[in-house]
Amino acid sequence: MIRLFRILLMNAWRGLRSYDGVLMAIALIFGSAGALAIGSKVDAAISQPVSNETKGAIHAQSGGLALVMKAHDFSMQNSSRVARRRLKAGKNADINKFATVPSTGSNGDGPESTAPSQPAQPVVASVQLTPEQLACQQGQTIVQSAQATLQNPLTNSVTVIWYWETRIDAGTNTSGMSPISDTSNSQSLAAGATTISFTASDSSQPLLSAPANSDYAYSFRLHVLIDGTDTTSAWTSIPQAANCQ
Repeated sequence: MIRLFRILLMNAWRGLRSYDGVLMAIALIFGSAGALAIGSKVDAAISQPVSNETKGAIHAQSGGLALVMKAHDFSMQNSSRVARRRLKAGKNADINKFATVPSTGSNGDGPESTAPSQPAQPVVASVQLTPEQLACQQGQTIVQSAQATLQNPLTNSVTVIWYWETRIDAGTNTSGMSPISDTSNSQSLAAGATTISFTASDSSQPLLSAPANSDYAYSFRLHVLIDGTDTTSAWTSIPQAANCQ
């Protein structure tokens, strides 16, 4: 009986260490006292005949001990439920901690970016020489003018760079000099423009006069650069002087 009393006191002490077990601990203390009393009466009953009054007292105190044990079981179940709720709440907190935030791009529910769009880069659609059908006559091929067409009107004023390129198609250029000057030229173009015209500084002169050479045949084309974008005309062939009518 003393061993049972010690066990009940230890359970009471454990219950006092947490708020949830205070009620259970108080009940266990009173239950322990009742159990000790029952044990004393049982020991006395063993040494002498038990009267009806003593039996009733023992029965009543046994019932009280049973209620104490039921309270202990209920408190333990309640503590277990509280522990499970705390564990579940901790897991939910961890899940929310690592939850990803939905993207706020154009495909999401968040506001779309309001950054201003960049103006379209000017692009040359084509470069044409005039006349379109160039012919070598009296040892010369004449280009009166040239024109570049833009894909879209210019949003800002720009500087246009242009120059001629040549290549040797047949024969040998022993002089090492280009038959056409490859010097770069520039001109300004205002916003809103859709075409670029190239003419000689002297309006009475052609834009280019390409001479035929007796040692080689060659070709030339026009380069037009806007903001680093290079667009060229088609190649124009110049035969050797003997074949230039």
